[in-house]
Amino acid sequence: MNAKSLWMLAVGLWMLLVPLTAHAQETNLSGTVTDATDAVLPGVTVTGTHTATGNTFVAVTDAEGRYRLPTLRPGVYRVTAELTGFNTVIQDGLELLVGQQGVRNFKLTLSGVQESITVKSETPLIELKQSRLGGNIDTRQVEEMPLNGRNWMSLVTMAPGARVNGAGASSVTPYSTDTPNGNQPGGFQINMDGQQVTTNWSVVGMGSPHFSRDAIAEFQLVSSRFDATQGRSTGVQVNAVSKSGTNRYAGSLSGYFRDSSLNAEDPILNRVVPYSDQQVSGTFGGPIEKDRIHFFGNYEYERSPNTIIPNVPYPVFNTPPAGAGDVKTTTRQNYYGGRVDWVLNQNNRLLFRGSGFTFTVPVQGVGTAHPSSWSNNIEASGQAFVSWTRTSKRMVNDLKGGYNGFHDEIGRVVPGDVPTFNFAGGFTVGRVVRGLFGAQKALSVRDDLTLFRGRHELKMGGEFIHPSSRLYYGSNPDGSFDATLGPVPANIGALFPVWNDPSTWNLAGIPTSIVRNYTRAIGTFEIHCLDSPETCRRRRPDVGTWFQDNWNLNSRLTVNLGIRWDFSQDGMGQDFVYPYSSPYPAIPPIHEKQPQDLSNWGPRTGIAYALNERTVLRGGWGLYYGGVTDRNSHASFINIANTNFTVNNDGRPNFVTDPFNLSGGGKVPTLADAQAAAAARGIRPGTSSIIYNARTPYSYQTSAGLQHQITQSLAVQADYVWLAGRREPAARNINLSFDPATGVNFPFTTDIAHRPFPNLGAVNVWTDSSYSNYHGLETAVTKRFSDRWQAALTYTLSGTYNYYPEPINPGCVGPVNGLTMTCDVYFGVPRDLGGEYGLRGAGGVQTLGEPDQRHRFVFNGVYELRGGFQVSGLYFYSSGVRQQTTYGRDIRDVGLAEYGGGRLRPDGSVIGRNSVTDDPIHRVDLRLQWRLTVGRVSIMPLAEVFNLFNSDNFTRNWTELNPFYGQPTGQTIGSGYRVVQLGFRTQF
Repeated sequence: MNAKSLWMLAVGLWMLLVPLTAHAQETNLSGTVTDATDAVLPGVTVTGTHTATGNTFVAVTDAEGRYRLPTLRPGVYRVTAELTGFNTVIQDGLELLVGQQGVRNFKLTLSGVQESITVKSETPLIELKQSRLGGNIDTRQVEEMPLNGRNWMSLVTMAPGARVNGAGASSVTPYSTDTPNGNQPGGFQINMDGQQVTTNWSVVGMGSPHFSRDAIAEFQLVSSRFDATQGRSTGVQVNAVSKSGTNRYAGSLSGYFRDSSLNAEDPILNRVVPYSDQQVSGTFGGPIEKDRIHFFGNYEYERSPNTIIPNVPYPVFNTPPAGAGDVKTTTRQNYYGGRVDWVLNQNNRLLFRGSGFTFTVPVQGVGTAHPSSWSNNIEASGQAFVSWTRTSKRMVNDLKGGYNGFHDEIGRVVPGDVPTFNFAGGFTVGRVVRGLFGAQKALSVRDDLTLFRGRHELKMGGEFIHPSSRLYYGSNPDGSFDATLGPVPANIGALFPVWNDPSTWNLAGIPTSIVRNYTRAIGTFEIHCLDSPETCRRRRPDVGTWFQDNWNLNSRLTVNLGIRWDFSQDGMGQDFVYPYSSPYPAIPPIHEKQPQDLSNWGPRTGIAYALNERTVLRGGWGLYYGGVTDRNSHASFINIANTNFTVNNDGRPNFVTDPFNLSGGGKVPTLADAQAAAAARGIRPGTSSIIYNARTPYSYQTSAGLQHQITQSLAVQADYVWLAGRREPAARNINLSFDPATGVNFPFTTDIAHRPFPNLGAVNVWTDSSYSNYHGLETAVTKRFSDRWQAALTYTLSGTYNYYPEPINPGCVGPVNGLTMTCDVYFGVPRDLGGEYGLRGAGGVQTLGEPDQRHRFVFNGVYELRGGFQVSGLYFYSSGVRQQTTYGRDIRDVGLAEYGGGRLRPDGSVIGRNSVTDDPIHRVDLRLQWRLTVGRVSIMPLAEVFNLFNSDNFTRNWTELNPFYGQPTGQTIGSGYRVVQLGFRTQF
């Protein structure tokens, strides 16, 4: 049976077993009802009323006095317990947050006449029946916290268990372009109203979800050990809930404004950077039919004029004509969306939601780079979602369907054919990627079934996602020169006199003595026309299924047992076949067609033991497979669609202006004549990056800890967390052999005879040979809103370690022996070439992952002052992120500069791996707001200051050859120089 048949069978069986029934991933309430003697009371009617919408949810206690309200919308509730002959008890003001498993017990007393008792109910601060880790960002925090740029995802830094210093729309970590907490491709998922909105695109920043802050009601960060109903993540889950309408017509109009006249100087440029930003947002919602049908809509527009100020290491490029000078550009963004909730009857509910986003920027780039590397960007994305929830006394069923799509186009600002020059120290002129266009349309269906059987809450279901992707990737079509054999020419400005007019560039003046080679991509750049010539789209379905049992053994002990299976057809590029092989029989093929990865079963266990109603011990273990991204297949198929051909410098004086020696009778090779060109002129095809027989990454997640509610409004938690990442990606050039006597590689560029694949250039691959371990003590203190204030603090003490793998090709037991061209005997290599385990650093291609930072402390709070004033703020501290360190030249000549060889100095000494850390981060953000209410209208002028004390929070350059080595080159994401934002909110 082939893979296609397998996943079709899986989906078919799941649909047969789970017919049109479902479970909403919202919030739950359960408990026990007893009488004055503590005897359980069956037959008690428990009704929860959502105060904002009037939606009601009803349950009846069973023979053991237990009740469950399993699919509640997040919000504030009035909960009533009624039984004939007993006083009716009402708990009012109970706030339930997204993902919470609330527990509320009732005690009814006998009554001679009908009467009711109403008590104020406090929001639960601990979970007595769940062992997963994380925390919530409630509605008040979403709306009232100071937030630079108003990106709601940045609030994730405040959640218990968060291990990030800033967050963007594309991820919950800034460390890598690919991955957050857990930091593998698929290291996180973002879910909106139960719909997965993160894409499986190859670059996380492309096609990422975008929602206005004013469309978000609240969200939950599950930082570790989520249950089997969620998957495709080795790290975390973010579960967000969009805003909905209520029984009152209500809306808002807001404006937020930033201007450089109010900002501090950039501490690196020593000047105020010209900047302004204007955001206008509006919302409106209300009832279509009271208590039954509600709507909500939002729109936000952002305009951000900006100035790129050059600060290139070579000052000649800071002013025209060699440089661009100060460049003004304006970014524009639009967010829009709507939601409708419809209660059909007591047992059936519908939810409809749609949203969209557009983004344009005419020029983008960094001031420290040559302006020819700058680009422009146009992006659009949208989602549509529907959910049907059906309930009965012993069952809940939630059927969801959705669409998630985007297109994103990146182009360069310099026209024409523009070669790229890579000089020593990491300085580059030109832009390797001429253009990039990505698009994806994904249809999804998900079904969650929950059955209540005695003390068991049984969850089962399935999910099917069908993405269709298109990729144009114009990488290196104009060629690039490796000019790192010597120092940057002293007359560098005269060589490139006009930055955006390549016809003026004096390429003949570049000394050929510093040029190692020239590499150019040959072929087509419409990547998916290869495997789908008619549509030029790649279709790669994902399937998941699960079973979860939350078993209440008794009133104190709950056991969470689950298992999940995920399958991604060709997700790790199994259908990719690389058309070149080694002439040496002992060297394994680079990549043949691989079997499908069908064994991704992830068992999960957890225990929650309530010592009493205020203290719970919790812990558990689980196996979590990552969500496979298209990075694996995209990068691989690029090397079939087009191939990098490398020409080594043959000493001709005109090598830079004519690398293929066209004036001497040479020609530009094509894919068809690649082998002939290689034999005739030493032009050898290489790879930019391919997946190399890798399997789905996964992690083991283990935790043990406790939660304790000190008072009705104060709780603490502390957990030890061990996250063990396995099959993590590592980059290397496999077209290397080694001298077993020294362990050193034979030079890649000059010693072609010792290449395992002598007819190929650099074969740069991603293997799954790395692994990592995170050990952390994660603590938090939470004070719920009472007496006009709320606050929370989190502290994490942690260490993150990873393995920098040895240069052993998959299928081999040791490095390739360059003397015998075999790989069946192990021998060691110098430490800069691999085999080291230690603290993980950020950046580079040795391995991807979350870097080490030892201490992380965050405090946030909201305080309601007299006279309508409110102050809120945040203090953030990090002890500094560990960084990768390099020399800046490939002294070992391994053919991949950042892989190991970058740490060897010319004197033979080796730079310690990840031996430095960036500066500690200190940031105070503050917000002051005044509320003036006239009738039903509230007007709230506000002022926000980010990085109030203007802490430097520098990131530094750690490449020794770079002129900026050890010097500040930027500031940590979200922690830049002091910025002021003024604004207003009007609610009606």
